[in-house]
Amino acid sequence: MATATGREERDARRDYQIWADDRYDLHRNYPGTTSGMTGEEHAQATARAAMP
Repeated sequence: MATATGREERDARRDYQIWADDRYDLHRNYPGTTSGMTGEEHAQATARAAMP
């Protein structure tokens, strides 16, 4: 992820987590939207962001 963008890994992981949090909030605030992220999808994204 970081290599592809030329950024520090910790910054890329932080930004990915923020993106996932935003998509999850979108799903919770507007149920039925197709651009949101379910709780399960959010948990998977959070796990990916934390992977070494």
